[in-house]
Order: sequence, then structure tokens, then C-alpha cells
Amino acid sequence: MTQITLYHNPINRPEDVERDGNRSRTRSILYDWVQGLGLRHQGVILAAQRGCDGVGKHDVTKPIMRAIRAVALVPYDARELIEPKGYMYYDEDTFRAAVHTVSKSMDEYPLHFILHMIHCLEIIGYKHPEENVRREFLNAYIRLVRRFHMVPEEEDHMDARLTEDRIADGTVQG
Repeated sequence: MTQITLYHNPINRPEDVERDGNRSRTRSILYDWVQGLGLRHQGVILAAQRGCDGVGKHDVTKPIMRAIRAVALVPYDARELIEPKGYMYYDEDTFRAAVHTVSKSMDEYPLHFILHMIHCLEIIGYKHPEENVRREFLNAYIRLVRRFHMVPEEEDHMDARLTEDRIADGTVQG
């Protein structure tokens, strides 16, 4: 089983809230490594959190979504990371099996969902601070991209795409 480093104290308690006059600030739900990414990178990771609409509770994509949450979001309760039915559970074997199954049945899912998931896997695969997590997620990204008979995007190309000036380039899309 993969050990995931917790970058924050995982329990949000009242004493964890900073008071500033009438306003209060708490930590972000995003791990520090995600917060250090560009805003488009972060947006892609957050967009993938939802998962696929209309699939069953035990759909094969669920372990992938749980793994994404486990490595990108700070859990309220760290036990979510080790509970196999938890919202944020991740272990490499379950993750690999789910990626394998999804790669064989991608045409059963909306393309929009698949692309959000693939791009999220790519970002985590290139940017996560732990080498073992990067390797697993990058392998998943490459496997799914190749099922489309496409060439995986290199990290510098991904970064250029996610930081381009779309206003100046005239490529803004609604």
C-alpha cells in the first residue's frame, strides 16, 4: 500500500481557525503542492473531483476519483485515507486495476468526464512531490491517452498550454 504524506494536520478543529476581527480563516482543502501550481492546473484538478454523473456508487471509476482526492485534497479526517470505502482512499493495486478496467471501457463514459480525469492524472503525474505517486499517476495518464491512439503530452507542453495568454492569442473559449 502506498504511504501518502500528510502535508497538514488533517483534522479541522475550532482551535485551527485563525481569527482576524470578524473574519476567520482556515487552511485550504488543497495540499500545499496543489496550491503551488498555477490556477489552471489547480482548476483542472478541482474539475476532476466531481467524477462522472450518472454512474453507480460502485462504478469502476470511483477508485480513480478517490485516489485523485487522496493526493490532492486535505482530508477532514485522516482515517479517510486508510479506510478502503473512504472518500479519499488510495492504494496502488486498486488504482492500477481501476485504470486497467477503465482503459478497456472508456467508450461507456462521456468524453468530457474522461478528458477531465485524464488531464488531472497528467498534472498529478508530473507535479506531485512524491516520486511513487507521480509514477503511478503518470503511468495511468499514458495508458489512457494511448487508448485514444494519441501521444502523451510532455510536461513542458502541458505547462505551456495551461499558462498561455488566451486573451492575447485570441483562443479564449466559452
